[in-house]
Formats: sequence, C-alpha cells, structure tokens
Amino acid sequence: MNSFIKKIIGLFGVAILFSLLYLFIEHHQHFLFRLLNGLSLIGIAYIIIGCAFLVFFGGFFRGTAHSIKKFFRSKSDDFADQLWESSEASTLKKKTEDLPNLHEGASEQQKEWTSSFILVGAVFFIVSLILSYTYY
Repeated sequence: MNSFIKKIIGLFGVAILFSLLYLFIEHHQHFLFRLLNGLSLIGIAYIIIGCAFLVFFGGFFRGTAHSIKKFFRSKSDDFADQLWESSEASTLKKKTEDLPNLHEGASEQQKEWTSSFILVGAVFFIVSLILSYTYY
C-alpha cells in the first residue's frame, strides 16, 4: 500500500478516535450536537495543522529571513534608490539575483503529511457541514 494512503488512513483513524472522545466528554448536549461539534472541531484542527505545515515547509520563513538579511546588509541610500528605480535593467538584475529556493527544504514525505492533514480535515469539516444542513 502507498505511504500516502497509509498516512491518510492513520490520520482518519486518529480523528475518529478524537471525535469519539469528544462524544464522551461533552455529555450535557444531545448526541447529534456533540457529533457535529466533534467532527467540525477535529476537521478545523486538522486543516489548521495542515496549513501550518504548508507555510512552514513551503519556505515562507526562509524567504522572509532572506529579505530581511538583504535589507539590513544593504546601505540605506542604495536600497532606497533601488526601490524607486524603475528601469528595466534594475528589474532584470533583481529577478536574476540568487534567491533561496522556497521548496528545497520540503521533502516528499513532508508534502505528503501536509496534504494528508488538509485532506482529512476537509473531509471531516465537509461531512459536518452536510450533516448540519441535512438535520437542521
């Protein structure tokens, strides 16, 4: 079996366990309310974790750190001139500068975990939306 499918099945099983745990903890509401709340909360939590992985492994912080280092290393007057300069030569020069590859740090396994969290979270959240629309 593919490792991506195994991750999805594992995350799905953990999400079902968390949903069942939520059903037993919240005992002062009706069963359907608890079910819908559990599904939506678990779904949102998984989506948030997946989006955090996407931002972190996607290289957002690497690009931001590179920009900040470049800003503070340059002389303030030269940097201001570069900002306001609109010639094509300076634009070409800026485009060809050595920027860090934003996806070089993300391995295939990290991409699988990210998409697995987002996919399972979306399934749980959509199921909770469909059930809430159907029953209420």
